[in-house]
Formats: sequence, C-alpha cells, structure tokens
Amino acid sequence: MADSFHQYHGSQTDNECSQCKNLQQTISELRRECETLREAKKQDGQTRTELQTFIDKLERENSELKYVCNMLHHTNSVIQERQTAGETEISNLKEENKAILQSSRPCDFAIKAAKYREVVKKNKRLEYPWRILEIGDIVPFDGEDTVVDEDIHADIKTIVEITTKMRRGEVIHRIDPIRRPQHPEFYKGFMPYYREFFDALIEYRHTIDFMEDKKIRFSIGYLEIPREILNMLQDALQQTHFRKLCFYENLLNGVGYINFIANCVKANNRLKTLVLEHVYFECLEDIEILCAAVHSNKSLKYLEINGCGSEEGGLREVFTKLKSESIVCFELSNSDLSNLQPNDITEFLSSNPSLKNLNISNGQFNDQDIIHISNALKQNTTLRELNLELDEDHAIDWDILDSAVFDQSSLNGTYDSNHHCEITVHERDMTSIMGNFNTYDDPVLNRRKKLYNILSTRNRQRRNAAYFESENIGIKHIPQILSLLKPFSEHYLHADNGLRKRGEVKPLSIAFEILRDWNMPQLYHGLNVMDEG
Repeated sequence: MADSFHQYHGSQTDNECSQCKNLQQTISELRRECETLREAKKQDGQTRTELQTFIDKLERENSELKYVCNMLHHTNSVIQERQTAGETEISNLKEENKAILQSSRPCDFAIKAAKYREVVKKNKRLEYPWRILEIGDIVPFDGEDTVVDEDIHADIKTIVEITTKMRRGEVIHRIDPIRRPQHPEFYKGFMPYYREFFDALIEYRHTIDFMEDKKIRFSIGYLEIPREILNMLQDALQQTHFRKLCFYENLLNGVGYINFIANCVKANNRLKTLVLEHVYFECLEDIEILCAAVHSNKSLKYLEINGCGSEEGGLREVFTKLKSESIVCFELSNSDLSNLQPNDITEFLSSNPSLKNLNISNGQFNDQDIIHISNALKQNTTLRELNLELDEDHAIDWDILDSAVFDQSSLNGTYDSNHHCEITVHERDMTSIMGNFNTYDDPVLNRRKKLYNILSTRNRQRRNAAYFESENIGIKHIPQILSLLKPFSEHYLHADNGLRKRGEVKPLSIAFEILRDWNMPQLYHGLNVMDEG
C-alpha cells in the first residue's frame, strides 16, 4: 500500500515537473515573441518616421514643382505676349514698307544724290560764258579806260575758276573769291563775273548737301563792296547751307554789314562754325543783332570773334548779350574785354550751358577782371578749357586764378576748388604751373590728386597734424583720411612701371606721421565712435 502510494505520488511529481518545464518553455517563447514584437514595433516606428520624412520631402518637391510650373506658365504667357507684339510690329513695318514702296518716295539721301548727279551731268562740259580778261586788255573802269594789270587778272581768274568748279560739283574746301581790297566801282565794272559767281553759289547747295562729311566753308574778306552786290551775296548765302562761314577784314562800315552776317546765320539751319576776324561793330545794337542771330541758330557749335572792335571800345557786352544752348566752343580773342562786372562771366557761363571751351586770350584784363573770372570758375562745373593767353609782359597776379582750380590754403579749400577746367596762360600751360592737376576727364580723380598733393607736401614738413587742428578737422575724420590715402596716391604712379613719381611721398609715410603726431587716445576714441556709427 505504501509502495503504491509512493508510486502514485512519484509519477504525479514527475508530471508536474514536466508541466513546469513546458510552462517555462512557453514563457521563454512568449518572451522571445515579445522581444520580436518590440523590435518589429521599433522598426515600424523608424519606418513610419522615414516614411513621414519621405512624404514631407515629396510635398516640398511638389510645392517647388508647382512654383516652377507657375513660373513656366507665366514665362510662356510673357513669351506669347511678346511674340504677338513682335508679330504685330513686324506686320506694321511691312505695311509701312509696302506704303513707302507704293508711294515710290525715295529717302532724303537719295534725293540729295539725285540732285547732285543732275547738277554734275548738266554742267559736265560747261564752258564759262564770259571771256577772261588778259593782262593788257583795256576796259572801262570808273569812267575811264583802265588797263588790266596782274592783280585784276588774278582776281578775275580766281572767280572764274571757283565758279567753274562749283558748277561742276567739285569739292572746294575754301571758297574765297576775293583776297585783296578793291575800289567799290571795281565790282560794278565786273558785274557779269559776279552774277555768274552768285548763280553758281546757289546751285552749289546741292553739292554741299550731298557732301555732308566734307569740310566746305565760305570765306570772304578784305571787301568794300556796294550795297547792290552785298544784297546779291546775301541772297545766295541764304540759299546755300555752308557748314562754315568766315568773314575777314571787312571794310563795310555804314552799309549794315552786321545785319548781313546775322541774316546769313539765321537763314542757315545747318551752320556749324561762324568766324569773324577784325569785323567792326558800329554800336551796341550791332552786338545785340549778332547775339540774337546766334541764339536763334540751334545748329551752331563753334563761334570765333577774333580781333574785333566797336564804337564804344571793348566787346564786354558780348558776355551779357550772348545766350546759346548749342555753342560748345567760343573764342573772343584779341579784343578789349577789360572792366568786367562781377557777374559778367558767371552769368555768361550759366546762359551758355553747352559751352566746353572758352578762349578769351589777349583780352586786356586787369587783376580785378581776373578776380571775377576766378570767382566764376569756382561756381562752374561745365567748362572744360579756358584760354587766357597774354603777352609775356602783361603783369597779372595769376595766383588769383591759381586758387580757383587749386586752393592750397586748406583741405576744404582744395575740395571746393574747380576740378573740371584746364587753363592756359602766357602761351604755356597753366597746368604746368599748378602741377598738372585738372588733366583727368573725371573731376573726382582731379580732386583726389590735389588732396594727396596737399597731404604729401605737408608730410615733408611734418605738419599734417598741426594743419588738421588749425583747419578744425575733427578727430573722427582722421580714420576716413587714412583710409583714402592709398586710392588717392594711385594717381602718382607711373603707368608704365608702377613706380611712384618723383616728389610724392608714399601713403605709408603720411599715415605714420599722422599716427605718430596725433593724440592716440583721442584717435582710438574716434575709431570707436566710427565703429558704433
């Protein structure tokens, strides 16, 4: 019985142990499955994160693609609009071209060429209609028989040659029919030659218009001709658009010669240059007439009035009367321009804004006139060249004029000087006296050059710091000056080898002097103030 009991309980214990082992295995398997699930969940989370990142990236790329698509759509719309506009413009041009071809209207140049060819063809084999008088011929002159001498023969031959060339359309750079003074009756006695000359002069306008690039000018001088011939010449010149008109040494007082010149100027809308030499103005009204004619001609670029005089003496009134928006070069030389009023030159420059070159050499100026010119230059930024050449014996304090373009009294004075205009005096360059400063086309470069010259000159005297104090230049401006030394100094380097020109110190020398002689604590304070600003 006992054995049976032990056997029963032993087998029961074995069964329980077996169940425990199975249970432990199951638990281990469950644990492994839990770990596997945890790992899978972790990987699933990473996958979800990666998937979300990928989705976000796709959304950003989709947004960028939408933006690009919109831009492409907009660009395409613009291209289509421009293409439509271009097609419309091409269509309009074709219509205009078609209209021009249908109307058969040639261009302006073709018209000029056709008229010029017509003149050349018509006069190709032209024979001068009048016999040329030979030396020794007898002609009635001033109520008496006169023998043709060499001078008369030369003058008539000159007129015939010029007339023939004009008829044939040849380029004549200078049409100057008379070069010696003659008695008024001389012109009446040889009227047929002058009638032929004036007719040829009118016809010559076709050659002038066609040969626009040729420098063809009309010159007339040393004349004392009657009013009848002067009127014929005026009619001819008003119909012939010369680019240059020159009037020399004329003896036509009392016959309205200035009116004659003014009428020729007003009628010629292609005139570029007008030259008057030793022409006499009878009164102030003559000056006003000429200035009004110049003002009315918008094509006139160059005006020369040389050695002229007036009944009142000088020609100072020209500065107050002449007003032009087209004149770029004006010469009023060898004339009495003394006793200028304080604002004469200033108002003249402001009334002629296109003026770049002014020549008032040998104007009999005094020191007071030079002061007025100097003050005018300080206020002007348009004039590029000023010629004030005088005789070597003419005593003028040129330091007055020197200060207008390079005031060396202070840095501020130098900064406010005229940096645009070059000046010529005493038949040599004023720029050589001033150190050749206003030579750059850019006024900023001229100003830099002058400022560096001031600093360089003071550096050799070790006086920059002292000058800064006397000129009330604040300590906060010193860093700015130091920073500009190098670009300012570059204008003193030779272009060929990059070496510094003789007489100019290096920028490091100036910087060292300023840093050595200036109060350093204040300088550092100034630097800090600049940094804070």
